[in-house]
Amino acid sequence: KYKQVETKCLYYWMRYKYGNKDGLEDLIKLSKENPDHPNPHIWLGNLYEEYKQFDKAYEQFIRAFELTKNDSEKTTFVCSAAKALIEDGNPKDAKELIIKRIRTTSDNSSDELFELYHILAMIQKRSNNTERYLSLIEKELELKPSDSKTRFDLAYTYSKNKNHIMALHHYKILCNSTSNDANWNNLGVELSELELSGKSVDAYLKSKELGGTTAM
Repeated sequence: KYKQVETKCLYYWMRYKYGNKDGLEDLIKLSKENPDHPNPHIWLGNLYEEYKQFDKAYEQFIRAFELTKNDSEKTTFVCSAAKALIEDGNPKDAKELIIKRIRTTSDNSSDELFELYHILAMIQKRSNNTERYLSLIEKELELKPSDSKTRFDLAYTYSKNKNHIMALHHYKILCNSTSNDANWNNLGVELSELELSGKSVDAYLKSKELGGTTAM
């Protein structure tokens, strides 16, 4: 029965995405019929987000958090609830929610901590607190150094804030781990900013070799 409820949730969600607007009523009914199952609340939260009703989305994600026994899922639902609070204009409450979860999360749970610090970084970015945002992103990369998207965002932010040495450091790591035209082009930009023209040209040529057009 547990799996049947999960399947029904996905079914109602897909019907909604393809034009059936009864999805909300179907999911509400399913959650009432299965009060101890977290899944209907997850999909209700997603649906309320679609309707921009972030306060209701928050309530659903918190209910899913309370019902699940899996620690990793608890963290995911807390992060979803915090995102809903941020969108609802309550970054302070979102921050408190995340910090409370961090305090109960094992230091060995790197994936969970990565997810939690990512939300904290998002809050600082929206508040235009660049220094705190950068420190939190650095903390994320300590937990998961292979996450290229996070490293690219960090390098880009350093560059935008004229810290070209730190931007160069992270773009060099990206070029070694994820060699693509965008990373090599941006490495060329940072080398140019630091007046290392010969190396900058080499980076631009490598970007062109990988299909980049901006570098030339």
